[in-house]
This record gives sequence, structure tokens and C-alpha cells, in this order.
Amino acid sequence: MNKLIIGAIGLTALTLTTAAATADKGCDYNPDGTFNIGKGQVALYGSWKEARACAMQGLLPDIVAERLGRYGDEQKQIEGAYLRVHNAKVKTQKKEREVEVQPLPPIK
Repeated sequence: MNKLIIGAIGLTALTLTTAAATADKGCDYNPDGTFNIGKGQVALYGSWKEARACAMQGLLPDIVAERLGRYGDEQKQIEGAYLRVHNAKVKTQKKEREVEVQPLPPIK
């Protein structure tokens, strides 16, 4: 149990470091879950590293978030669960901060 807690703390620190390093970069995942690999090419899946970076920014599409860590070892499953929750949380926070813009009335 202690190993699991220590691992989770270390994992969180690593994830936050990765998020800080990629904070200015957008997410290369498309809404349908495919991944842009550059030069107009699209791959069916992206990398774990890319998915983690997108999830930390709340930019990971739901279809990709659902498959995070599903087939990995116990540590990857724990990290995947954390990333799914964090991605949803950041998306919600961003949505709450959005301001609805109303058009100005015409000047008479």
C-alpha cells in the first residue's frame, strides 16, 4: 500500500512537470480520437506521452480519455484513471470560465 501511495505521489509530480513543459502546446488529437502526426498525416492512436500532456491541459477528447490505461499494468491503469478525472475537471473549469459574448446593439 505504501509503495502505491509513494508511486502515485511520484507519478503526480512527473505528470505536473510534463504538463508545465507542454503547457504552451496544443493537443494533436482530433475530436474523433485520431492523432495528427504532421504533414497532413493522421494515425489511429497517439502516444501515452501525448495523451498525458493533452489530459493535463483538459484538451483530450473523451473517446481517447476512455481508453487511457485500460490495457496497461496496474500503475498505468491508476495513472489512466487519474488522467481521465483530471482531464474532465480541467474541461469543466475551462467551460465555467467561458463568458458568453453578446453582440452589441446597433448604434442609432
